[in-house]
Parts: sequence; C-alpha cells; structure tokens
Amino acid sequence: MKAQQLARAKKQAAGCLFIAAILFIITTLLEHSFSQAGWLAYNAFFKMVSEAALVGGLADWFAVTALFKPIPPQYPIPHTNIVAANKSRIASNLAEFVKEKFFNPAAIGQLVRQSHPADNLAYWLKQPTNSKRLAVFACDAGAGALSMISDQSVQNVMTHNVRQILSKLDIRPLAGGPYECSPGRAGIRSCLIS
Repeated sequence: MKAQQLARAKKQAAGCLFIAAILFIITTLLEHSFSQAGWLAYNAFFKMVSEAALVGGLADWFAVTALFKPIPPQYPIPHTNIVAANKSRIASNLAEFVKEKFFNPAAIGQLVRQSHPADNLAYWLKQPTNSKRLAVFACDAGAGALSMISDQSVQNVMTHNVRQILSKLDIRPLAGGPYECSPGRAGIRSCLIS
C-alpha cells in the first residue's frame, strides 16, 4: 500500500516537473514570436510561472535526494548523503533532545501540575453520560477478561492460594482462646469452657 502511494507520488511529481519543463521551453521559443504587447505579457507570465516551478521542483528534488543518497552515485558531490553519513550523530542529538524536552522530570512535573489531571478527571466523571460510559466500558472489559479465563484454571489458582494461606495460618491461639484446660485428675479431658 505504502509502496504504491510512494510510486504514485513520484509519478505525479515527475509529471508536474515535466509539464513545467515543456511549458518553459514552449514559452521561451514563443517569446520572440509575439509582437503584440498583450500576448507578450501572457507569454512572459507563463514563462515566469513555469521557470519558478521548474527551479523549485529541481531544487526540492535535489535537496530531498541529497539528504538520503549520494549524487551522483559514482562521484558524489560533497554534502550529499547527509542522513546516512551522519546517522549516529543525528540519532544521538535526537535522543538528547527527546530526553531533555520530553522526559525531563521537572518539565513533566510542571506539565502535570498545570494540567490538573485529577480535577479534570473528576469534572469529566461528574457528567452522567461520561460516568455511565466508563462504567459500561469497565463492566464490558471485566466480563471480557473473565470470559477468556477457563473455570478450571481459576479453581486451581484459588485452591492453591487458599492452601498457601491456610498452611501459614497459626490457629493455636484460636484453638485455646475460649477454653481453659486444667490438667486435673482427668488430665487433658478436664477442659472447661470459661
């Protein structure tokens, strides 16, 4: 898809450049053919427009191409292929810029303080339609997540967690709490409820 769009854009640009070149050649040839002032003015106008389009198109083509490719490939002109020749320096500068401007803790803190996210969220949630929309989304997301989980896996996880909790639970204080045992004549059997 992108390759087709790029090819179409290149054909359109080349077509416009070709039309500008043809118009410039025609207006240059017709420049001496017109003797009337009116036609000469029209011809001069179209020559000026086609010349500007031709020069601008060639300059843009050279500038964009020179950024990414050596021109010409066999004997490159200096200061072409700029991006490929300096990609590590460009990447380093771009990374430093992003780090300083976007991931700067002070700048992020100031942005958060200025934007008041909690107040804005509270204001947004005060609107009944927004809170209802969020509740429906949360319920749908929760139901979707639960529908993806099989019952057996949930049961296994819960059983495992309950066993872990029970194995760590010290029930000795609970067992002896309400009872008083006196090792009287009957020994352990003589426990009385206090």
